[in-house]
Amino acid sequence: MGPAVNEAQLETDLDYIRIAGEEGAETRLRQSAAHRRGPRPRLVHQPTVFHRRDALDADCAGGIFGPVIAVIAVDDFEEAIEVANGVDVGLSASVVTRDLKRAMLYADRIQAGVVKINQISTGLALQAPFGG
Repeated sequence: MGPAVNEAQLETDLDYIRIAGEEGAETRLRQSAAHRRGPRPRLVHQPTVFHRRDALDADCAGGIFGPVIAVIAVDDFEEAIEVANGVDVGLSASVVTRDLKRAMLYADRIQAGVVKINQISTGLALQAPFGG
């Protein structure tokens, strides 16, 4: 993931990470301080991985435009669909499986703008505009 678009967005990302931790998101991998080296500062931070049973607050999750992910444990396929469709943001989704029937069911039921099967959810033409 590249740098934040500007310093304000970087600070927003870091604030949301802090808020998520305060709201109970268990940190599995912590972000480090933003790196600002050289004559043109790079507005980046290290990846952050949260783990929690319930989804991050939608307002918080929707505002993080950095290398942040929440891993949410579920018990089965139905609960996975319910949790995934329960957030306000849904730009892209992916599933990795050997079960083609379940993959097609996933693609049919998931509420996302882009759905991929056995691929990462990113990988669109990242140089092109994508507004959701």
